[in-house]
Amino acid sequence: MTSPQDRPRPRRGERRQQLLALARQLFAGQGYAATTTGQLAAAAGISEAALARQYATKLDVFSDLLAELRDVTLNAWRDENADTNPHGRLVALGERHLEAAREQAVALRAVARALTEGEQEVQAAVRAFLLEWEDFLSGLISQGQQSGVFRRSLDPRVGAWQLIHAALGGVLTGPLEVPVHGRPGYAAQAIQCAIHCLLKTDV
Repeated sequence: MTSPQDRPRPRRGERRQQLLALARQLFAGQGYAATTTGQLAAAAGISEAALARQYATKLDVFSDLLAELRDVTLNAWRDENADTNPHGRLVALGERHLEAAREQAVALRAVARALTEGEQEVQAAVRAFLLEWEDFLSGLISQGQQSGVFRRSLDPRVGAWQLIHAALGGVLTGPLEVPVHGRPGYAAQAIQCAIHCLLKTDV
């Protein structure tokens, strides 16, 4: 039988992934403010000194969590070229937006909880992150306005934030297991509703 001492140590990248997974759970479950580096190290089964070699501060852990979230949301959306029509692309990205919110529910719940705690350093990091979402989504809406697909009287940033709010709201109400949220096609209907109400084409 292999002893703990004989087991191969995780590579640096693997260790960071393990730490991030634990941090997501701790930040979502008890909050950023209440989570200490000691708790994170203990959960990972390492010393605080070993944790410090990966992350100098707790904010560094949180920033890495946001960077990972950016990779699977914003960076993935930027690579989405399935539909060049602004309306079709917005619908497709909106659905992916809600799907990503479900898949990354723990990370987004950690972000939402951190925001309610009023920690300025965290709020600054999250604000910058969400403003990137706003910039991307509002840019897509603007393209639709310029091509005549969406009405021009709407501030595209308002439409962008409606989609952002929908994703964050869905994450916060997810644990309630509301029946309609689990229905097939719910995400598509939710996005269609938002686009119809907020981005209705001029007639």
